[in-house]
Parts: sequence; structure tokens; C-alpha cells
Amino acid sequence: MNGDLAELKRFPQYFSFSLEGKIKPRHQLLVENGLSLPLPQMLKVSDGELNARLIEMQLRLVDERQSYFSPQKHKVALTLHWSPM
Repeated sequence: MNGDLAELKRFPQYFSFSLEGKIKPRHQLLVENGLSLPLPQMLKVSDGELNARLIEMQLRLVDERQSYFSPQKHKVALTLHWSPM
């Protein structure tokens, strides 16, 4: 885990969670999916709520990727102003 000390200071409850039972499995799940969450959002929610958030985050990533590669996004509106001399 590559968190910072400031995050632990803001969330001292971190030390009340089981390292093997909750912290490591949830961190592993996030890493495997290329996602990250602040410690409180990762640890203070139920397993079901965490899974729902992961699904939402994955869907958001898919939408962002699709909109990035969508031809409509890359269309440029070009307006020419022409006046005869």
C-alpha cells in the first residue's frame, strides 16, 4: 500500500480495522481493478456498498473511454465567415 502519513492522521480509525480481514483484501481488489479510494471510503462501508462503488467506478471509466474514442467527440465545428471583396 502506498498511502501517505497525512491520510492516516486524518483517518486514525484505520488501525481499528483488521489488516488481514478487511484492509488487505479491499486494497488488493482496488489494485487489481486499477482503482483507488480514500481510506474512509475503502474501509467504512459494507462489502456490498464497496462492490457497488467499484462497479460504478468501472462503468464511469468505460464511459470515459468510450466518449474519448467516440467520433462525435472529435468533430470540430468550423464556421467560415466569407465576404466578397
